[in-house]
Amino acid sequence: MSVQAISTIIDVEVDLASDLTLIPDSPIADGFTAFVRALGATHGTWVLDKESTAVIDGVTAVATMTGGPVGRWIFEGVGPGPAGPTGPTGPTGPSGGPTGPTGPTGATGPFGVGPTGATGATGATGAMGATGDMGPTGSIGPTGATGSVGPTGAIGPTGPIGPTGPAGPTGATGPTGVTGATGATGATGATGATGATGAAGSSAVMGWGNNDPGSLGFPADVRYLTPGYEATAQAETTPIEVRVPRNGTLRNMYVIHNNPGASAVLVTYTLQVNGALTPLATSVASSASSGENVIDSVPVLAGDRIAVRCIKAANLIGNPLKRVYVEMEFV
Repeated sequence: MSVQAISTIIDVEVDLASDLTLIPDSPIADGFTAFVRALGATHGTWVLDKESTAVIDGVTAVATMTGGPVGRWIFEGVGPGPAGPTGPTGPTGPSGGPTGPTGPTGATGPFGVGPTGATGATGATGAMGATGDMGPTGSIGPTGATGSVGPTGAIGPTGPIGPTGPAGPTGATGPTGVTGATGATGATGATGATGATGAAGSSAVMGWGNNDPGSLGFPADVRYLTPGYEATAQAETTPIEVRVPRNGTLRNMYVIHNNPGASAVLVTYTLQVNGALTPLATSVASSASSGENVIDSVPVLAGDRIAVRCIKAANLIGNPLKRVYVEMEFV
């Protein structure tokens, strides 16, 4: 951008490829109209034979034009300039002739009746006089129109309650209301009494057994058969118990010696419940192959501990007793 100080009137040729600011070299009087004109060149999309006008009030005028080719710019001032010198006073024109002497007063003429003069202006209003006596009452005039209704007065106090009237007829039943929300769940009730014991289910077979070397050993001692069947060990000398899963009855004990021994020593097999011996028992010679008790029965409760105890009356001699198995019915 270029900046140039100019006099009130200047004719300057500049390159408008950049912005141009023209600043007068002194303030311009109030009401002065400043013109900036661009002559003979094209500025963007408009012809520069245009004026940029601003009214200046006692300040330095600044005019700015931007962009364009080379052209001639004029900054002019049009407005009240300084007062010129006072011109010479023109000559005084010729005066009239001399004043003549005053003539004598003429005689009074006859009193003539002239036309009535115009009405003079109305005089000022005089002071108000004293109030006169009251005149007689006039006759009653006609009744005037009814006035508009006045505002409603305040509500008076409530009167006493009157006696109760007779009961009216019963109204029709209203519609059923909306169902209310479900209440909170109540506390759990007490546990009911235990029902009667159901009929016995189908029976099951339970078994105990041992095998080599010598199912019951040789000494005259107490042994306990293994629940199920142990093929490679003798019966142990301490109880091996199982628990019954339900209430029921144990009955029909059967014993088998798959390999009887050589000596005829009596061996007694007994059902033991919770560590106590029961009537469900049978005695079989070690040389015999089988024995049973189908007469006695023993009731049991769920959770009772049961085992099969066997005791030899004497030591076993000769070939050992092997493959001993005891079973009974559980109903």
